[in-house]
Amino acid sequence: MKAGAAEHIIKDTEMEARSHSMNISLRQAIIQRVQNKSNDELLDVIEDSIGGEERVLPGLGVLFEIIWQHCDSNTQNELVTTLKEHLH
Repeated sequence: MKAGAAEHIIKDTEMEARSHSMNISLRQAIIQRVQNKSNDELLDVIEDSIGGEERVLPGLGVLFEIIWQHCDSNTQNELVTTLKEHLH
């Protein structure tokens, strides 16, 4: 996936959500846009989003929420520890 993939997904998702007259939440729209992507495509979306425009942050938040909800407590603690270590 080329640079800008995450931004493209977010822009398309925002337009899709508006065109559905908000019958679908932004969260649901983001999930629908990435649910059939391969592992490599998902990795590209995440990597492209990191350090990108702020408008892609909601998409990263949705992806992180899915990861968090499906991790065991040990993995969640590792993520929190990693975050804490890099906030300084």
